[in-house]
Amino acid sequence: MSTTGVIALARPTFDVDLAEEVAEAAFSVLDEVAPGWIGSRNLLFDAATTEAAITSFRDAELDALIVLQVTFTDATMTKTLAAAVDAPLVFWAFPEERTGGRLRLNSLCGTNLAAFALGQAGRSLGYLYRAPDDPMVGVEIRSLLNVGIASPPVESTQLEIEITDEARHSAQRVASVLASSTTGVIGEHPDGFDPCRYDADTVRELTGVTIQRVELDDL
Repeated sequence: MSTTGVIALARPTFDVDLAEEVAEAAFSVLDEVAPGWIGSRNLLFDAATTEAAITSFRDAELDALIVLQVTFTDATMTKTLAAAVDAPLVFWAFPEERTGGRLRLNSLCGTNLAAFALGQAGRSLGYLYRAPDDPMVGVEIRSLLNVGIASPPVESTQLEIEITDEARHSAQRVASVLASSTTGVIGEHPDGFDPCRYDADTVRELTGVTIQRVELDDL
């Protein structure tokens, strides 16, 4: 019999009441789609509770782990989770109504950060972006659990494209300007925001741009 793990990630800086409502509805869906799933029905708001939940999965032989991305979170715990659990990962993000104000959950953004971090680590993931009451949500979850998670895409074949002399000269002018440019970076990127990471030597090698860092306290 297959065993599915479930973990629900959230942050208290978002709408906790709405997050709890969405999570409970999602748990109800999983009770039908993956009966007998293991894990906590609580929202995990911090590193301590998330690490405790991860520990509970270490001795379980999971066929898949569903991560409920109930609100936005950075990818710090995602990377810890991926390192501790070998099972295929399925991320479930939740749409929300646009009000013209601050997003109450910002769930999809959390999944986006998680996907980037996992891709950098060589881990693939399945994902869905549906409300718990969406008629297709059960079908999509079953499909992800039964079919499995796709492998990371292979590198695309380089296409032969004819470049005009005008385009080549324009590119050379841009490269010349960049090669003599310096850009400033103030402070460090936030933890768990891996797309903001950079390597100064690689940037210089690829573009010729020199990066000058300034510590935030010095600023």
